[in-house]
Amino acid sequence: MVAATAQDPVLLKYRDFILFLLYSGARPSEAIGLRWEHIDFSRNELHICESLSRGAHGTRIRKSTKTIDGDRILTLSSNIRTMLEGRAKGKLNPEGLIFTSPTGRPIDDHNFSQRIWKRLCAKAVIPYRRPYNARYSVASHAINQGATLPQVAYILGHSNARMVSQTYGHMIDRPQLSQF
Repeated sequence: MVAATAQDPVLLKYRDFILFLLYSGARPSEAIGLRWEHIDFSRNELHICESLSRGAHGTRIRKSTKTIDGDRILTLSSNIRTMLEGRAKGKLNPEGLIFTSPTGRPIDDHNFSQRIWKRLCAKAVIPYRRPYNARYSVASHAINQGATLPQVAYILGHSNARMVSQTYGHMIDRPQLSQF
């Protein structure tokens, strides 16, 4: 999907946001609300502690995340770190949003889903899935790479592994057929 953004000038404007959704496991509202003060390059950490959610009449309101235990601290992967370092050049406002629309406003999740994400899916020749489903890809890849269910739950911001187990339990410890 990321490769499809390079071929389209409209998608290219949202490339970093798309990359973040595909590789972080963050909810779209968490990614939209992410501010520079939430990144600690010296410790190689990303703090997901709030979201910029849709309020009444489409207004945006800052809310704490759905995670019961508060914010989560994730280690930056090399691809996310490189992308963020590129975006950080010249950014001096710690309270400034990391990802904005091309006009500098907060990303509207509905417009993004309908105008950008649908276009991305079509360019990548995959059936439409909501941007939120990028979280499922992150979870699946983490499990395939050996992450435990509690680790995946933490990445996704779930308070325990129950939902992860119900959704992805079929991927864990698949038995091999015996050889006779």
